[in-house]
Amino acid sequence: MTETDCFICHFYGKSEGEALENCLSCAVGACTSCHSEPKWDINIAGYAFNHRRYIEKGVSCGECHLNVIQGDGQVPPKRCVECHDEPEILQTKYSSEFIHKNHVTDYKLECYRCHSEIIHHKGEIPTLAHFDSNCGKCHIEEVHLGPREMYKGIGGIGVPPSPSKMYIANLDCTACHSGLERGEKALYTVSYDQSALEARCVGCHGEGYASMLRNWQVLVAKAEFETNKGIYTVQSKLYGLDREKVGSSTLKRAQQLLNEARRNYSFVLLGKAAHNIEYALKLLNVSRNKAGEALAMISKDYVPSNSDLQLSCVNLCHSEIDKQLLPFGKVSFPHDKHASENGMDCEACHSDRRDHGRTYFKNCSDCHHGESLGRVECEDCHATTSNLFYGRGGTGVEGIPGLKAGIVGCADCHWATEQGKRSKLENFRASCIRCHEEGYGKILDGWLAAEEQLVSHTASKLERVRRVMESKQRKGKKIYVSYKNIFEEAERNFNLVEEGKAVHNMDYSEILMANAGEKLDEVLKLLSEEK
Repeated sequence: MTETDCFICHFYGKSEGEALENCLSCAVGACTSCHSEPKWDINIAGYAFNHRRYIEKGVSCGECHLNVIQGDGQVPPKRCVECHDEPEILQTKYSSEFIHKNHVTDYKLECYRCHSEIIHHKGEIPTLAHFDSNCGKCHIEEVHLGPREMYKGIGGIGVPPSPSKMYIANLDCTACHSGLERGEKALYTVSYDQSALEARCVGCHGEGYASMLRNWQVLVAKAEFETNKGIYTVQSKLYGLDREKVGSSTLKRAQQLLNEARRNYSFVLLGKAAHNIEYALKLLNVSRNKAGEALAMISKDYVPSNSDLQLSCVNLCHSEIDKQLLPFGKVSFPHDKHASENGMDCEACHSDRRDHGRTYFKNCSDCHHGESLGRVECEDCHATTSNLFYGRGGTGVEGIPGLKAGIVGCADCHWATEQGKRSKLENFRASCIRCHEEGYGKILDGWLAAEEQLVSHTASKLERVRRVMESKQRKGKKIYVSYKNIFEEAERNFNLVEEGKAVHNMDYSEILMANAGEKLDEVLKLLSEEK
């Protein structure tokens, strides 16, 4: 950092007192005072990463960007004696304002003449191949070799090097291992509480990941059990084998395969699968296959089977997805009905993990119009339209079903959706004429014109009241809860008509908009009466 950098925060455009009181403390990482996060995806080792998702969850820059700042800008005690040898000066305590005025303002000394240097540069991003500095304060470098190699994705047999995604993202041990408690069995033992680790998952990834670690542990426990069972079966066969009936080369190869299976299994136990869940499960798959291959060589009765654990988005990360309703357009999307009940793969709707699960489809109609029409009810997605059509959902008004409610269905007018096409005005007009007569096409045009006028008139009044309320709040004036409640009731009625399309029930729409207008007038009157 240069002297100019110091002045930007501490002096530029500020009075001397203000500059010193509002120190941004570059030493502790007020990154956003200078840097703005990238608004686009960045590529990290082939994976798309977006900063905004994590910033919104409160993840600090220093969680990932390690060692970008060295030094803290403090003034070492010995620095004063480099220039001063007068006892009265060295023994007197001066205010920082006096010192800066005397040294910087009057004598033009540079900042680093007194302050220790702060080095800040991007440089080469550490890959954690070095030993973590935080752990190194207490531990020798040789400790935790198993977890370290598992985290780096090396050390196993039969699987290419596969670093954990968190390793690639530059997260060190303390990103997860915080909230520590001293163990009772040994003076210098530290144990990591399960809930503390899970809290760290939620801190970065969000509420849906609270049970991810627990699910991993269950998944790995089952995989380890099956792998150990396979290894034990081969061992038992080898020990009870009539070695004279089996060729030495076959026996040697079977023993080699067993040793490799043992190695991967032991490595996963030692390295703790949670440090690199995908790599660990692949290693266990290799172990089971090697054990199966060895057994097939020494046992004619053995029939090989594919017992590989399938590594999917669900069992690796999104294990709770089937229990959640996620917003998609204007609906809450149920993964359980699509994935669990209908057996759809993640890739049917989402891109692969390289682009981290982007959704191909823009709305439900991509699947549920056309040939798939009828697999769900129209109102499952078009709830607002259904409510308006049947005269439901208004606030402070009596419900009035539409003229065609219970007589015609959605597809009678929206027949183009059966063909997977977007409904157009001429399609609707043709539907009116098909059931009635030629003049009814013009009646539809009149309804649409009335709908536009109805919505635009109330929308302008709604926006006017909103601006008045926001203006009063900016001036520090209180908006009573009762006023807000009246405004929200008017807004709900307006939204019901605007989103549901008034043409589905003109009579009810006119009543709703009239009620909304009256409520808005009432709020304006109450606001204008305040001093």
